Amino acid sequence: MDMLNITEFKDYITEKRPKEIIYNDENNGDYMQGTERRCYSIAQPLHMCLTFNDILIATNPNIVQLQSKSGKMRFNHIHGVSVDTSCCLLGDVVTLYCNADEKTKAYTLIIR
Repeated sequence: MDMLNITEFKDYITEKRPKEIIYNDENNGDYMQGTERRCYSIAQPLHMCLTFNDILIATNPNIVQLQSKSGKMRFNHIHGVSVDTSCCLLGDVVTLYCNADEKTKAYTLIIR
């Protein structure tokens, strides 16, 4: 699984033409120094599972925006994207790596 830049990810999305993009906060965590650290805790009072039917990608600045009739979600400061097409029966697993100050956050999406 190689790291893609935002332009390569845009090409992947254009070719894939996803019908559904799923964001579930239970799949997300911090990414630091090459190892993913999961922050999920059953004690967290809020959990989100959101489904979107459209994805927009801007290359300057690097932004990914998920959209549906009911709303939208935007990821800023993306410095890399990994796509795993082999590990999930639900669809391709896409991880967006975003810089927030000196810390990198990883957000996982299911693309199908």
